[in-house]
Amino acid sequence: MALHELMLTLFLFSKLSPSTADIEAGSQVWEAKENFQFGIAEGNVEVIEQNTAKDLPLKDRAVVVFQSVYDEDIEIVAGAVPKFGRLVVWDSSVSYLPRPPSIAFKKGQLLLHVQFSKSKEKMLKSYADVAASKAIRQAAYDAGFIGSDKPVPNDTDIEKSFVSSSKSLEGKEIHVFDDLFEKEDLDRLRAFIFKHGTYYYDDSDEGDDDSDNVQWIAGFEIDAYIKSRLWNIMQQTLKHITGRDKWFPYDISCNLIRSADHTRIHQDCEPHEDEWTYLIYLTPNWTKNDYGETAFYETMTNDNEIITEVRPKYGRAVVFQGIIPHSARPPSTNQSHARLTFVAKVSVDEFVGRHKAFREEMRHYQGLVESESMLDAIERGLDFDPEAEETEPRDEMSDDRGDSEPDDEMEEEEENEEKPIKIEKEAEERVIHEEQPDHPVLQELNSRLDAVAQSGGLDQMRNLHRELHARHVTARREAVKRITNLI
Repeated sequence: MALHELMLTLFLFSKLSPSTADIEAGSQVWEAKENFQFGIAEGNVEVIEQNTAKDLPLKDRAVVVFQSVYDEDIEIVAGAVPKFGRLVVWDSSVSYLPRPPSIAFKKGQLLLHVQFSKSKEKMLKSYADVAASKAIRQAAYDAGFIGSDKPVPNDTDIEKSFVSSSKSLEGKEIHVFDDLFEKEDLDRLRAFIFKHGTYYYDDSDEGDDDSDNVQWIAGFEIDAYIKSRLWNIMQQTLKHITGRDKWFPYDISCNLIRSADHTRIHQDCEPHEDEWTYLIYLTPNWTKNDYGETAFYETMTNDNEIITEVRPKYGRAVVFQGIIPHSARPPSTNQSHARLTFVAKVSVDEFVGRHKAFREEMRHYQGLVESESMLDAIERGLDFDPEAEETEPRDEMSDDRGDSEPDDEMEEEEENEEKPIKIEKEAEERVIHEEQPDHPVLQELNSRLDAVAQSGGLDQMRNLHRELHARHVTARREAVKRITNLI
């Protein structure tokens, strides 16, 4: 049988590795009864062959399993155990199943998956399809946030939608509302997320309790969101609860949780910060036996009690103070769909909110900026050793989504409700989890942020945040182009 198409998978995660019983070097090829060929190659990928991996128990490892499509019993003909830098190539007509790691293994897995064809016509069609998909996605973003094209309601009856309220022993509040939002807006938001959202995964090390350990979907621009009907209703809700109308969103995303996920109890802000979190459930037809409740706790200690739990319901809103420890429970194993929630975290006013949004975006932008030296080396055909990089003054951070806020976090000082709230450094510095960047571009941006924070100019803060966002978008597009060319 002629080989017309090939599939290639490259394992890129470093903590899943084979045991001594697995192939250590060279390559191995299997042939199914219908003469389909596939195999494993070792040591052929120069970019990553320097990295070593820590062994894991067999029970924790993900496996790629191959099956013969012409076998009525669907027998397994081969399998490939993940190993950092391992390359697997097979005939595209062979059925395969990439199995995830065990539930006990909390980290995700990263694979580079490439499909090859001898048909130039098929390749060009695929390229055209991708280009069309990108154009549709960009048009969806250019159209503004969901609900921006409809009149904004200024007289929503918040009290009519009230369901319940709870308080912690320290007086921190949790409020639940139903039917605040139009179903059409919720349906459009849900469709937009699945079609055009950018997926991220919190792949922090095991045992890091600061992280919620969930996959999240980003791609919502603050300036577009604050023009939407959703934000207008959220503002009215927050004013109804707090009596204040200066709240401003700094973090807008969706959380996606499946039944096998291992979520953690966490807080959304620091004790000195006055913040609220606004959560909307976006999974329809949810039943009581599907689980997925949001649980709120009194403390972050092991000696803990539950304040309350909120059950998912399509369109239900939960508004709570960000300092309250909480966790999203995974859905039941009987539920095949993911638990989806839209989340907006808000600060006390726009100045403080944009300052936090800047710091959040810097963590993502920093990873792109500091990866340029790696891409430069690869393009020049040089070996790049990440471990050697860490022995020098560091150019790379360990993660592009840290598990705590960067140091020198600022707190707000309310001098005048009508003026931007000045930000001052905390008297007692929090534990520093991230080193200050060495890259001159990042240092220059941080210096400008500090200067604006001291001056208290809202227009300056807006412009600086928007400049960083534009740089981030450009850098991400450039990185994608360079990586695509390398592949």
